[in-house]
Amino acid sequence: MQSCKGEVDHQLKLNFYYKNNSNRTIQIRHFDDRNTNGELVLVYTFTILPQDSALFISIDEEGDENYSPEDFDRYFQMNPTIDSVYIEYDSEKFQAYTLEDAQTRNVLDMSNYKADEISNNNFRFVYTFTEDDYQNAEEL
Repeated sequence: MQSCKGEVDHQLKLNFYYKNNSNRTIQIRHFDDRNTNGELVLVYTFTILPQDSALFISIDEEGDENYSPEDFDRYFQMNPTIDSVYIEYDSEKFQAYTLEDAQTRNVLDMSNYKADEISNNNFRFVYTFTEDDYQNAEEL
């Protein structure tokens, strides 16, 4: 929305982070197959060292006047660039997630993110990997 002076009235900022609280190096790969006739396409790759974090999505755009974290509950279902995620721990174990997974922990399920409102319409969402995630992963 713009004012009569041509300035943006309302700005929306979203920052999504992966936080690695495990003792493992994690490699995360984002894939998409929705716009490629079923062919899996690698979109992004991240490597996160133990006890480190990485910003993986940052959005800064015009928006409505008042958002809340709950307005983004289905963010990944609405996002056209990520539909599956593959995670490796120390090149020993892995986990794979898709939008359709019914798993309790899923990096594509916003209920697994800690949401913080930094200021009006400025949000941080953090998914934290733990040592339990490594223990529950499958062997490569």
